[in-house]
Amino acid sequence: MFQKRLQFYRSVLYLGDLVLVAVCWLSAYFLRFYVPIIPVTKGIPELSMYLTLLFLVLAVFAVVLPSGRLYRRPWAGLPQLAWPLFRSVTLAVLVAISLTYFLRPYDFSRLVFAYFYGLAIVAMLILRPLSQYFWLRTKSRQRGEGVLIVGVEDLGRQVASNINKHPELGLKIVGFLTRRPEMVGADVEGAKVLGE
Repeated sequence: MFQKRLQFYRSVLYLGDLVLVAVCWLSAYFLRFYVPIIPVTKGIPELSMYLTLLFLVLAVFAVVLPSGRLYRRPWAGLPQLAWPLFRSVTLAVLVAISLTYFLRPYDFSRLVFAYFYGLAIVAMLILRPLSQYFWLRTKSRQRGEGVLIVGVEDLGRQVASNINKHPELGLKIVGFLTRRPEMVGADVEGAKVLGE
């Protein structure tokens, strides 16, 4: 059951990221040409050209985002996901810009790409804590990715304590193994010592 929920959650987060990419791309177009900080000198290009390019941008992001390992542990906190997210968005934007050179003679605005880059990073960084909150609110504490801890000494107990303090990791302690036969069956940090 946990694996099905996890797969569903990953899929929703992935599709949410792609929707954000589309929204950020269109927002960047309107910011550049209809709320210009730098005056538009060559006239406002047709939206249809940027909508066509959106399909290319979405295709690039659809490949780059999963390869950036953003969905492996999607419940992880923002500090763990910020760098992979930044790296993936940067790579995807650079690839998309590179591919636009094949669409010459039309010259796409570099400012649209700059706005899009900033908007995409900010939007995805905002989505992560919201998705983490959703994960924590919908997940049963009795389910998670199983962890078997080897050792019941200080280090094993510390690992168990850290796992129990961070339910957002999606981990559940199955039990402990020990070298001390007298500890088998004992309760350590809320989990049983299963055997030697």
